[in-house]
Amino acid sequence: MARFDMKVDPLWSIPLLIIGATKSRSYAEVGDAEVFLKFGIGEERIQLAEIASVEAHRWSIIYGIGHRIGYGGLAFVGSTQGVIRIELKEPRLFNVLFGLKLRFRRFFVSIEDQQGFIAAVSERLTVGDDAGR
Repeated sequence: MARFDMKVDPLWSIPLLIIGATKSRSYAEVGDAEVFLKFGIGEERIQLAEIASVEAHRWSIIYGIGHRIGYGGLAFVGSTQGVIRIELKEPRLFNVLFGLKLRFRRFFVSIEDQQGFIAAVSERLTVGDDAGR
């Protein structure tokens, strides 16, 4: 399992404590079957089989920092830099707030090692495609 720290700009580190987004509670793990995302009180698990693509994305400050809804998806962002778009094959329900779930096809996350995360997920997607043939 590969672990990646969320990218959180120093400017936002204190305000993000409201949602519990400390260094130890802000990360992504890429496993053989899923991607686990933890950002303070927020957690999501996305099965690799659900992922269509993963790529760098420009995040506008207009969409904000924290647990966000924007660009047609849900986001865990602590910075406008290092943002990755995880595009799903089909829309699915995500936890939004206090048990409320909404359906999205995209998930955005800011990661310190953007290229490393993209490579780790892409490699596992390729392995999964090869295994299905």
